[in-house]
This record gives sequence, structure tokens and C-alpha cells, in this order.
Amino acid sequence: MSKFVHVRKIEFASAASVSTNIIIRNSSCIPSKDIIWTEIPLNGLVDVLIKDSSDNGQRLFTTTIKAEVLDRGFLNNGRYCFRLTSMDGTMFLCGTGNRPHTIIEESIPYPDKTSDTWLKTLTVNWKSQYPLLYII
Repeated sequence: MSKFVHVRKIEFASAASVSTNIIIRNSSCIPSKDIIWTEIPLNGLVDVLIKDSSDNGQRLFTTTIKAEVLDRGFLNNGRYCFRLTSMDGTMFLCGTGNRPHTIIEESIPYPDKTSDTWLKTLTVNWKSQYPLLYII
């Protein structure tokens, strides 16, 4: 039986600081305790989608994270990993210190109607041999 997972919190850290991950069974990890995570102020819940595919006989996962963000200026050009926390406290890691790194896109609207959203949309894509990693 599947369990609903609603992600309520997203944090980021430099990918270089997350390079000490220990990946277990391709779906879990134990990150270092001394990583400094910075919380991203959100509007609502985080949308997460994981797709898998096969490329030349190797299974690949594409993880896409979308969130409406209240702050417009927290990320600069750099490589980041993301820690997601669900409503029940379960944590997941998107990205590692190794390649391939996460790809970050930001959409900043300037709406022509007052009823449209002015919030920035943060989209993170990670294509890897690993799915979203469960943090032990």
C-alpha cells in the first residue's frame, strides 16, 4: 500500500558540502551531520515528480521539484543539493556532491493582473541513476 507524502519544507546546501554522502541500496543515504542547510521560504506545499526511464540499458531517474517561493533573491549561480521534509518528518535528498548536479530554474512573474501570482516559481531538475534519496 502506498503512503501519501506531502512535502512541506525545502532546504538547500552547497553541493560541495554534500559530497560525503553514503548511498545505501541506491535509494537511501546518510549525509554528513555538519552540512549547513538553509530553508527556502515557501507558499504552500512542494510539488515533486519522479520519472524513471531506460537509457542504453541503464535505469535513469528524473526528479522534478516545483515550489512557489516567497523570497526572490536567495540562490546565486552555483551547484546545490536540496533536502525535502514531509509532513510526517521524513527527509529526502535531491542531488549529491557528484555529477550530475541539479539544474535550477527560476521563473519570476510580473503579472499584468492583480489577481495573478507574483511569487517566484523554483524548479529543480535532477537526472541521475538515483531517485529522490531517503535520508536515514
